[in-house]
Amino acid sequence: MDIQPQTIKTLTYLAHLDIDASQAYQQIISHITSTAICNTLTDCLRDHEHRFKDACRMIDKLGGHPPRNNLDFRGYIVQGYITVMNLINKQKILEAIRKNEILNIRSYEKALTNNLVPEARRLIEKGLKDELRHLAYINEALTL
Repeated sequence: MDIQPQTIKTLTYLAHLDIDASQAYQQIISHITSTAICNTLTDCLRDHEHRFKDACRMIDKLGGHPPRNNLDFRGYIVQGYITVMNLINKQKILEAIRKNEILNIRSYEKALTNNLVPEARRLIEKGLKDELRHLAYINEALTL
Protein backbone atom coordinates (compact mmCIF):
# COMPACT_ATOMS: atom_id res chain seq x y z
CA MET A 1 0.00 0.00 0.00
CA ASP A 2 1.20 3.50 -0.80
CA ILE A 3 2.63 5.33 2.22
CA GLN A 4 0.10 8.18 2.30
CA PRO A 5 -3.11 6.07 2.25
CA GLN A 6 -1.54 3.66 4.78
CA THR A 7 -0.74 6.60 7.05
CA ILE A 8 -4.27 8.00 6.77
CA LYS A 9 -5.78 4.59 7.52
CA THR A 10 -3.51 4.09 10.53
CA LEU A 11 -4.12 7.57 11.94
CA THR A 12 -7.88 7.20 11.47
CA TYR A 13 -7.87 3.95 13.42
CA LEU A 14 -5.82 5.49 16.25
CA ALA A 15 -8.03 8.60 16.28
CA HIS A 16 -11.02 6.33 16.91
CA LEU A 17 -9.14 4.70 19.79
CA ASP A 18 -8.52 8.13 21.29
CA ILE A 19 -12.21 9.06 20.95
CA ASP A 20 -13.20 5.86 22.73
CA ALA A 21 -10.58 6.35 25.44
CA SER A 22 -11.64 9.96 25.97
CA GLN A 23 -15.24 8.90 26.48
CA ALA A 24 -14.17 6.15 28.87
CA TYR A 25 -12.02 8.53 30.92
CA GLN A 26 -14.85 11.08 31.12
CA GLN A 27 -17.15 8.39 32.44
CA ILE A 28 -14.60 7.10 34.95
CA ILE A 29 -13.58 10.51 36.27
CA SER A 30 -17.17 11.24 37.25
CA HIS A 31 -17.18 8.17 39.52
CA ILE A 32 -13.78 8.46 41.24
CA THR A 33 -13.70 10.23 44.60
CA SER A 34 -9.93 10.46 45.05
CA THR A 35 -8.70 13.90 43.96
CA ALA A 36 -5.21 12.59 43.18
CA ILE A 37 -6.53 9.80 40.97
CA CYS A 38 -9.01 12.19 39.29
CA ASN A 39 -6.21 14.64 38.50
CA THR A 40 -4.10 11.88 36.95
CA LEU A 41 -7.03 10.52 34.95
CA THR A 42 -7.83 14.04 33.76
CA ASP A 43 -4.25 14.34 32.47
CA CYS A 44 -4.74 11.05 30.59
CA LEU A 45 -8.04 12.34 29.19
CA ARG A 46 -6.34 15.49 27.91
CA ASP A 47 -3.62 13.40 26.24
CA HIS A 48 -6.26 11.41 24.36
CA GLU A 49 -8.14 14.57 23.34
CA HIS A 50 -4.93 16.23 22.09
CA ARG A 51 -3.87 13.14 20.17
CA PHE A 52 -7.28 12.94 18.51
CA LYS A 53 -6.97 16.57 17.36
CA ASP A 54 -3.36 16.06 16.22
CA ALA A 55 -4.30 12.92 14.26
CA CYS A 56 -7.22 14.74 12.62
CA ARG A 57 -4.98 17.63 11.57
CA MET A 58 -2.47 15.18 10.10
CA ILE A 59 -5.19 13.20 8.28
CA ASP A 60 -6.54 16.44 6.82
CA LYS A 61 -3.04 17.57 5.83
CA LEU A 62 -2.51 14.27 4.00
CA GLY A 63 -5.78 14.70 2.08
CA GLY A 64 -7.88 12.30 4.13
CA HIS A 65 -11.17 12.79 5.92
CA PRO A 66 -10.74 12.98 9.70
CA PRO A 67 -13.23 10.98 11.76
CA ARG A 68 -15.94 12.68 13.75
CA ASN A 69 -15.62 12.88 17.48
CA ASN A 70 -18.13 10.19 18.37
CA LEU A 71 -17.94 6.63 19.63
CA ASP A 72 -17.58 3.70 17.27
CA PHE A 73 -18.76 0.16 18.07
CA ARG A 74 -15.65 -0.61 20.14
CA GLY A 75 -16.21 2.59 22.10
CA TYR A 76 -19.72 1.55 23.06
CA ILE A 77 -18.40 -1.83 24.22
CA VAL A 78 -15.68 -0.16 26.34
CA GLN A 79 -18.19 2.30 27.76
CA GLY A 80 -20.61 -0.49 28.66
CA TYR A 81 -17.85 -2.52 30.30
CA ILE A 82 -16.79 0.45 32.40
CA THR A 83 -20.39 1.14 33.42
CA VAL A 84 -20.77 -2.44 34.63
CA MET A 85 -17.44 -2.28 36.47
CA ASN A 86 -18.57 0.94 38.15
CA LEU A 87 -21.49 -0.93 39.65
CA ILE A 88 -19.04 -3.32 41.26
CA ASN A 89 -16.41 -0.95 42.71
CA LYS A 90 -13.79 1.68 41.93
CA GLN A 91 -10.97 -0.89 41.86
CA LYS A 92 -12.78 -2.67 39.03
CA ILE A 93 -13.12 0.63 37.13
CA LEU A 94 -9.36 1.12 37.26
CA GLU A 95 -8.80 -2.49 36.19
CA ALA A 96 -11.14 -1.92 33.22
CA ILE A 97 -9.29 1.21 32.12
CA ARG A 98 -5.98 -0.63 32.62
CA LYS A 99 -7.13 -3.33 30.18
CA ASN A 100 -8.14 -0.64 27.69
CA GLU A 101 -4.72 1.05 27.98
CA ILE A 102 -3.00 -2.29 27.33
CA LEU A 103 -5.10 -2.74 24.17
CA ASN A 104 -4.23 0.82 23.11
CA ILE A 105 -0.52 0.16 23.64
CA ARG A 106 -0.74 -2.91 21.41
CA SER A 107 -2.54 -0.87 18.76
CA TYR A 108 0.10 1.86 18.83
CA GLU A 109 2.91 -0.70 18.65
CA LYS A 110 1.22 -2.39 15.68
CA ALA A 111 0.68 0.98 14.00
CA LEU A 112 4.42 1.63 14.15
CA THR A 113 5.03 -1.47 12.01
CA ASN A 114 3.22 0.23 9.11
CA ASN A 115 4.86 2.24 6.38
CA LEU A 116 4.18 5.82 7.56
CA VAL A 117 5.16 9.34 6.64
CA PRO A 118 7.83 10.54 9.12
CA GLU A 119 5.66 13.21 10.76
CA ALA A 120 2.92 10.66 11.46
CA ARG A 121 5.47 8.17 12.82
CA ARG A 122 6.64 10.79 15.34
CA LEU A 123 3.04 11.49 16.34
CA ILE A 124 2.38 7.78 16.88
CA GLU A 125 5.63 7.30 18.82
CA LYS A 126 4.55 10.14 21.12
CA GLY A 127 1.15 8.50 21.48
CA LEU A 128 2.79 5.22 22.48
CA LYS A 129 4.85 7.02 25.13
CA ASP A 130 1.65 8.63 26.44
CA GLU A 131 -0.08 5.24 26.60
CA LEU A 132 2.82 3.69 28.49
CA ARG A 133 2.72 6.60 30.95
CA HIS A 134 -1.06 6.15 31.35
CA LEU A 135 -0.57 2.46 32.11
CA ALA A 136 2.04 3.34 34.75
CA TYR A 137 -0.40 5.86 36.31
CA ILE A 138 -3.19 3.29 36.40
CA ASN A 139 -0.92 0.62 37.86
CA GLU A 140 0.10 3.08 40.57
CA ALA A 141 -3.52 4.04 41.28
CA LEU A 142 -4.40 0.37 41.66
CA THR A 143 -1.92 0.13 44.54
CA LEU A 144 -3.47 3.04 46.47
